[in-house]
Amino acid sequence: MTISKVAKWLGAGAAIMAIGAGLFGADSATQARFGNGATSALAAPPDALDPALGPIQGWVPGDSNIYVAEAPAGMTLQAENTTLDSAGTIQFVSTNLGSVSEGAGAFAFDVERTGSTVGAVSAGCAVFPPQTSASNVSDYNVLMSFVSWQHGESGVRPCIIQIFNDELGGEGDETVTLILTPPFNGGAAAGPNLAATVTIEDNDPPLLVFTTHPGDGQTGLALVQQPVVEIHSGLGETLGDIDAEITLSVDAVTQSIFTTPSISCEPNPLATDSGVATFSGCVITGAHGGMEIQLKATAPGMATALSEVFFVADSNYDANCNGETTGDDALALLRSLAGFSTGMLPVAPCTGDADDSGGISLLDALLIRLFVAGSP
Repeated sequence: MTISKVAKWLGAGAAIMAIGAGLFGADSATQARFGNGATSALAAPPDALDPALGPIQGWVPGDSNIYVAEAPAGMTLQAENTTLDSAGTIQFVSTNLGSVSEGAGAFAFDVERTGSTVGAVSAGCAVFPPQTSASNVSDYNVLMSFVSWQHGESGVRPCIIQIFNDELGGEGDETVTLILTPPFNGGAAAGPNLAATVTIEDNDPPLLVFTTHPGDGQTGLALVQQPVVEIHSGLGETLGDIDAEITLSVDAVTQSIFTTPSISCEPNPLATDSGVATFSGCVITGAHGGMEIQLKATAPGMATALSEVFFVADSNYDANCNGETTGDDALALLRSLAGFSTGMLPVAPCTGDADDSGGISLLDALLIRLFVAGSP
């Protein structure tokens, strides 16, 4: 006699449908039985084995499996009009698991076992590269790739990936897809959800980068080298599909108690074109006495950029036009204010108008003296 396990007791009162020839064909000797030999509904799992069935491998008291004597290979038994699998079904709870922040640290791909809970079963999760845009090791790592259930257990088990917050601004959202590959250990059937995808949302802002830095210049005159600012990813790529308005401002390296330098451009702020802002007509003013400064580029939702340090000279402090600011420049102003017409005097085009008032005064001489003394 051939005995095959084909299904499981569903509970008190559950009927066995179409037992005998109606299910198995003309062979009336073929019968479906519980372990104790019963061929109809049971009030409880059987606690004794029917001697007429002979040995049933793995059967123990309380075994609620339904067995078929002399059934053709692969035959299944219908109970309550539902085809049952002897070990249940394994699949992901969903194919689309939504999104998770790059800063979350980890994410669980939930795998479920449903239906029968007979026997121990297990399955492995593996990355599916064709549907995974994130990079292994740098973006994620699979921490737990094996799920299992003991006999009598069902429910959800997680396959877990670790997510790395790489701080690479502007790389965009990325996906990770895991798959389950049958056959599963323990004979569980494969459900339809054998692949699941999660989207890792980029939480790092794009970066602003000076790709052309302004060189040394003269206060009040257009910079010889006009700045260019681009929107970059953390990998150094220009993000041509992102545009924004970029604003330039002055971040003075040399501080002054009398003045704050500023920048004007045509225009400022400037909208990027394919991720690039090429400024023009930029002029630094207020760099009295000459200053080391940096330009700062800002845009909403993006990381700030600083240019290289450059020097902006001020001819208004160089009254005698010799290319440097010394005490002689203050003396030239004082001599001019006193009415001297010869000797040490301001030299055109330099004026000595240190306070940009449009004319010279004692205040200009004082500003120059303070600058020379190291108190700008």
